[in-house]
Amino acid sequence: MFFFFFNHDESQIIKKCLDIYFYNKMGTNEYCDVSELFSDKINKVSLIKSFGINYKELHNLYKKNYPKSKDDLHILSKIYIDRMENIINPNEAFAILFWSFKIFKKNMKFEDHTDEIMDNLLSYLKNSFTESNYKRTDTIIYSDKVETNIITCISDFLSVLNTLPQQKELFYRGHSMVSYKLKPSILRSEKLSKNENHIYQELLINCPNDFKNATHHIDYLVKMQHYGLPTRLLDITRNPLVALYFSCCSNQKNIGEVLIFSPPKEKIKYENSDTVAMLSSLPLFSYEDHIEIMDYLNGIKDNESAINRFIHELQTEKPGFINRIKKQDIDSCLVVLPKKDNNRIMKQDGAFILCGINPHPEEKINEELRLNCNNKMVVFLIKNKQKILNELDLLSINKSTLFPEIDSVSEYIKNKYIV
Repeated sequence: MFFFFFNHDESQIIKKCLDIYFYNKMGTNEYCDVSELFSDKINKVSLIKSFGINYKELHNLYKKNYPKSKDDLHILSKIYIDRMENIINPNEAFAILFWSFKIFKKNMKFEDHTDEIMDNLLSYLKNSFTESNYKRTDTIIYSDKVETNIITCISDFLSVLNTLPQQKELFYRGHSMVSYKLKPSILRSEKLSKNENHIYQELLINCPNDFKNATHHIDYLVKMQHYGLPTRLLDITRNPLVALYFSCCSNQKNIGEVLIFSPPKEKIKYENSDTVAMLSSLPLFSYEDHIEIMDYLNGIKDNESAINRFIHELQTEKPGFINRIKKQDIDSCLVVLPKKDNNRIMKQDGAFILCGINPHPEEKINEELRLNCNNKMVVFLIKNKQKILNELDLLSINKSTLFPEIDSVSEYIKNKYIV
């Protein structure tokens, strides 16, 4: 049924893109929310901006209106059939699927035929990837390497939390959508990652007084993260109810998730750590410098210019720093416990995951930091969001307590009396 709308050539392209999509999603997380392929919330303009200059075929495809009938799909095979084997990028595969699946909006609305469409996609996945056993919950498809817990109220959440290992130090992160990428904001866009140094320096020269109390490189990043600048930090918390709030506070119609991290002790660092100093000083160097540093550490090139400047910068913060830099340090992901020197970090019981030179840190985060029980990665799938928000409000966990700045408190008070 699923491929009914597509002729032979179009079906081959769709199948190739589905293979790439599922391989990427399942290979990284072992689960995904397929509803993102049918979403009305993804803006066409912003999607086009994310393509980059190397994807002229995608730009040509998205110049066309979304398909409404089988006849509209011919442009897909016209553009891609001769270069189908060259489709290897997950972002390109997603964009092709997203454009193509707009045909369902006119002919078979996803909201009205969710079970039928999802069953077909699950069947395709099972036939294409036989190494795992796949199941689904609503629009979430997951492998047998994942332990899913459906949460519809706080009591559900606390009941499962009580079964987790008590001897481990746990951290949490909430996403309002399962499709949210587990990577720092600076790495979610190639354009951002290649301009990290410029982004960092421009904020420093425009707002120098905001950083006059910063003493470590990590202090600069924490302050930038606080004000919404893209950085190589991911927010996490020691308080599971805070993560639950963030999984519910937006995208009410989507299933949210709470992720649990159980880092080994050697992966939990304070701000005076040498490794934290290394990773948090990376924004001071260009994208080309990052490549040169990794090439040197991998023994590919012996050019010491970038690595020597990198060491010099580290020694300005830590005069006693000795050059024992290893590749596994530079591309690592660490949990950093920051100073509780601002109200937001204190109220949210906040910490951070700091990522090094690695364009796909989510794989390392999943392997090294995520909680596994009985060889299964633990994830909470969050439904009935408004009810949970109401319950959290009774426990004084809401926008005004987690964001204690006056603008957030004002908005919370206003909404309290409007709704």
